[in-house]
Amino acid sequence: MIDRMLWNDGPPELCHLHIKHFQFTSIVFLVLQCADQKLIQDLRAKFGEDAVFVMGNWSAPHARYHEPIRGLGFRRLLKKHGFQVFLIDEYKTSRCCPTCHNESLHTFRRIPNPRLYRRERYPTVVCQGLLRCTNLSKCAVAAQ
Repeated sequence: MIDRMLWNDGPPELCHLHIKHFQFTSIVFLVLQCADQKLIQDLRAKFGEDAVFVMGNWSAPHARYHEPIRGLGFRRLLKKHGFQVFLIDEYKTSRCCPTCHNESLHTFRRIPNPRLYRRERYPTVVCQGLLRCTNLSKCAVAAQ
């Protein structure tokens, strides 16, 4: 029956390949559905029925050799199953000082260059992981 529906007048080897592809995609779809259901059951068991999920609203473009991210699909899945989902705007969150609430955090520490072949030209580089507030009037008083 599937042969007649998919390829009525095609060669038999193409029909066979198309049926195998159809079967494979159907199996993958069912496996993903079961994984989603298990995830929802595990979340309900761990956090309860009235759990609230807070997620960042970031998005990443498709990059070669990296697995795609289920951001929007994951939020829709949670909402469809009755969970509350809130989004946080993550734009410039790493630049906002928690004490004075100004965008005044900047990198400050210089370290030896970890790239050996660049040490002659650039002996020190700025460490990207450490930030400090440059608004000394409010943050210095709050730190004391």
